[in-house]
Amino acid sequence: MREEEFTRRAAENEATAEKLSCVKDVLAHMKSKGVSYGDILLFLSDPTTSVGFREDRYWGFFSNRANVRTVLDNWASSANSKAGRITVQEWAVNLVSSLVAREGNAITRRVKEIQGFRRLINADFARDFDLPSLHQTLTEHAPYTKSLLQAFATTARQRRKLAGVGRFASKVGSRTHEKYHAQRNKFIGSAVTTLLRACSQRNNYIGQVMGLYLYATGSLRQVISVVSHLGLSCSYQALVGTRSRHAEHSASDSSDSDYLPTHIPHHDPTPSSRAGILRTLSDVCRTTLRVRAQRPRLAENDELANIYDNINFMFKAAEQILGRKDSQENRTCATTFTLYKAPRDALRERLVWTVMNIVVQYGSKSFRAYKTEIFPMPAMEIDESSTTANAKMGYDTQSSDFQENIRIIFGDQLSMARVRAVTNTCVGHDDPANAYLNMAGAHGVLHMHWGDPLLGTQDPALLSFHNAVLNRKPVVLSSLPPYRTCHDLIFVSLYARILHCLELIAVMCNTREEALQSDHDVTGLQAPSSSAAHLLHPSSDSLGDIVYKNAVLFLRDTLLLRHFADCIKSGTSDHLVTVLKLWAIGFSPPLIHNLTHVWPRSLREVIMNNWLVNTTGNVDGFIPVDLLQEHLNFWIKVIYKAHGSNALWEWLEEISLCIEVLQQLATQINAELGLHQGTKHHAPDLTNDIWELMRSLHLHGVYTVESDRPGKGSVKPVPNVYSVGIHLLACPLADYNSMFCTMQK
Repeated sequence: MREEEFTRRAAENEATAEKLSCVKDVLAHMKSKGVSYGDILLFLSDPTTSVGFREDRYWGFFSNRANVRTVLDNWASSANSKAGRITVQEWAVNLVSSLVAREGNAITRRVKEIQGFRRLINADFARDFDLPSLHQTLTEHAPYTKSLLQAFATTARQRRKLAGVGRFASKVGSRTHEKYHAQRNKFIGSAVTTLLRACSQRNNYIGQVMGLYLYATGSLRQVISVVSHLGLSCSYQALVGTRSRHAEHSASDSSDSDYLPTHIPHHDPTPSSRAGILRTLSDVCRTTLRVRAQRPRLAENDELANIYDNINFMFKAAEQILGRKDSQENRTCATTFTLYKAPRDALRERLVWTVMNIVVQYGSKSFRAYKTEIFPMPAMEIDESSTTANAKMGYDTQSSDFQENIRIIFGDQLSMARVRAVTNTCVGHDDPANAYLNMAGAHGVLHMHWGDPLLGTQDPALLSFHNAVLNRKPVVLSSLPPYRTCHDLIFVSLYARILHCLELIAVMCNTREEALQSDHDVTGLQAPSSSAAHLLHPSSDSLGDIVYKNAVLFLRDTLLLRHFADCIKSGTSDHLVTVLKLWAIGFSPPLIHNLTHVWPRSLREVIMNNWLVNTTGNVDGFIPVDLLQEHLNFWIKVIYKAHGSNALWEWLEEISLCIEVLQQLATQINAELGLHQGTKHHAPDLTNDIWELMRSLHLHGVYTVESDRPGKGSVKPVPNVYSVGIHLLACPLADYNSMFCTMQK
């Protein structure tokens, strides 16, 4: 085999040498005839002069691409003369420039997806924005530009990393390698989009969306202007326009109190240089709201409800002069949303579930998820905190349409108090403000079980003692900290107590059945029925142990609070009603009376199906309806960043209409191009806090009956709010019944 290979190579070398000899003879003959090497190249490369030699040109040179590349590489290499090398390089640059220019012009003519003037300004203008897909489309139409930019942005090491050569071979196909590829594609796509905007002002769709994103995240005008001059977004003037309102908005239309005129004006959804993108989007959202409100109710999910709340702004004057000073403005924002299952014609086991949920999360019947469709309404120059202002909320109480149909309006406790003062003709207009009830429950538990911090280890079951064990900031009941601080302290104490009690039960129980039965006893709502029952139920030996009884009451109260919070998150309305019935005894909210005695069954089902809304469609994504408007108000304050003379309520009216579209756009771009902190946040690790509290509970024997505790004479019993509430119900019930009879008359 070696001899055959040697013979073959020798023959090839001999043929090559003979060919080179012939080439040299030909060159010598050309020189003798006065024909240069350039004359031959010009003749064969010019199709007009080399008629009849086309096959020679192709089969003799261009058919072998390797030879063509070798010749061009030799001409551009350092082995060639400097003048020849420069000439070839200049020709190559001009060729590439013409190819890239041709691709840019072709994209401008053919790719309509990146041209803003061809798109209608509506909610889908921002929702359909898919930057990776646009980048892929552009790079597919510009392969030479993509190759040029990739070469410009890639070092030798990066080429090896992308190709998986050498030590990078093991990373090919890994998540890190794919993420690196995707990140580089974003860089290339971003460069292409920026250059296309310089190629033609029509290629401005991505810039318009990025401008909306900057505005939606609260960027100031100066920031938007700087980014616009870099070609990454549209200008500030393109966003806000150069006039206050569209010409078709008449004075009567803009001052209409109900914002729902019988005539729906037609708005051109194409942005103009005067109107601006935001104003056009606001007008389209206004029209969508009107059409949706006036559409015939054909299905059970076509009915609408309203929620409104006040919004406060502090306008600061840069310089104090006559007629210009700092001022706080109070106005009202409202939102319309679709009702779920609202046809026009129309506790022990649960606490055990709460205990098991805590065990699963920290120790080692859900409502079907749906998405609530919401329609923000224009901000109104109404001070919602006053009674007279609530009379202007957009409903004519004397109209036949208002009197013949039920209007479901949600709001916080203050809003509903003002609504009742306005109507003052019927009973039952009480608002299920679950967010405020949750806060009231947390503050109630804190007040009941905080105790005297000076007792220290004499009463180790108090929340004040647990606050000291965790080394957290001091709490003063007369000036409570934020709700979240109270919430976290109460629940981390609950988790530690549940796990500590289960430890005691596991030690004392002999069988699995006994342990399961004792899990029911943890709730403190069942009579003793097992060998571990005395841990959580008073007996003749434990009647004098006030610390133990207070600890059991804390378990009951906080389990109810935790179950209420879990029911809101999961959308379990029937469980909410059960908790509210118990809380009605504690602080007498009138809502339960309306649910059980005032409202008819069909209306009661509508209320229970819609006092929680789900704006994401995710499981465990429900929030109280009053919190929905609070979230929208927060985004309005983030987005509305006008200062000085630009701080006009007219502009706030425009922005509030499209607040949901802008918020969704900000969330989408944060997810695609960065890290959206709102969804990437993880709950803090409570392991150390829980174990520290469990150690304290075990050390002081809080859930072990001890008749001779040190300092027991100083410990005061925690009142049972439900027993006390039952004895105090007589006077409130009498007052309510008297008012009911008076209003009926």
